[in-house]
Amino acid sequence: MPRCSNQYGPGAYPQVRCVLVAECGSHVVVGLEIDRYDVSEVHGAHRLLSQVGPNMLVLVDAGITSGGLLEHARERKAHVLGALEAGVWEHLRHQRRLADGSVLAWVPPTPPGQAQYPLRRGLWVRLLSYRVTDERLGEPGQVYRLVTTLLNPRVAPALELIALYHERWEIELVIDEIKTHERAQRKVLRSKTPDGVRKATLRDLPGSLRGAPPAGTSRGGGRVGP
Repeated sequence: MPRCSNQYGPGAYPQVRCVLVAECGSHVVVGLEIDRYDVSEVHGAHRLLSQVGPNMLVLVDAGITSGGLLEHARERKAHVLGALEAGVWEHLRHQRRLADGSVLAWVPPTPPGQAQYPLRRGLWVRLLSYRVTDERLGEPGQVYRLVTTLLNPRVAPALELIALYHERWEIELVIDEIKTHERAQRKVLRSKTPDGVRKATLRDLPGSLRGAPPAGTSRGGGRVGP
């Protein structure tokens, strides 16, 4: 397993990279991919799409959102709502403004050799742009952009999707529960082999992977209490 490094040299311990998919309401981890630290999380994200199915909505971070990922999710009959990095899909040729302010746009297939997970057939998407006024939700005044495969603004209005996307931050609470509470601050795994590290990592997630909601959560209705 490789180590992270900075200007002072390599880290003290090897590390693994974990990519997971979890329910926003219950915080149940329904899928987990463990890779070497130097393997991009994009690979794990594509493998995790095998855990999603019809009528599911997957909330995705900007570093993972791509045409190939959206196409892969639609092949699973799931939908995606994800953030876009600056400059991505800003000048698509075929665009049409919809009644709710979102933009219907055609994303063409990826040119050969330009992506490891290319968009093969092209895809219609909706683009949403907005600014936040609450600094707790982002940088006030900055334009944020989202993309979704939900094309009907009557079924999925832009304002509802924008509010919904901020639920993606529930994944940070899931990670906190795993690293801080379930592992009880045990930050170093004793295993010295890749297989042992994977098994030890899975042992730290027994409640979530068996479907038991962590303390303070409700399986159907999100956080409990104030």
